[in-house]
Amino acid sequence: MTHCQETRLQIVTGDQFYGKSLVAYLDEIGFLKPGTTLIHGVWLSARDIARIAEAGVTLQYNPWSNAMLGAGIAPVRACLDAGINVSMGPTASACRSTSTC
Repeated sequence: MTHCQETRLQIVTGDQFYGKSLVAYLDEIGFLKPGTTLIHGVWLSARDIARIAEAGVTLQYNPWSNAMLGAGIAPVRACLDAGINVSMGPTASACRSTSTC
């Protein structure tokens, strides 16, 4: 389980560090497999969604956290259409506060 593609900055970071998205990097090092959960997934490309689906990975979407942070909205419909198991929940109990998340 790991946080992945939560913010636009992670798109830039993945490209600068690895020359590819963080999802692509995680796939290439063998991290993506059934039993793996990626948390957030707000900034997923169509290729990332295909990789996640092919690997049998679950996406844990946290709409409350992402809304409070202004991080964006995950492409849940596209993920479901691709056959990805999507679950929802908070990032942490601190997300109940309106000042922290």
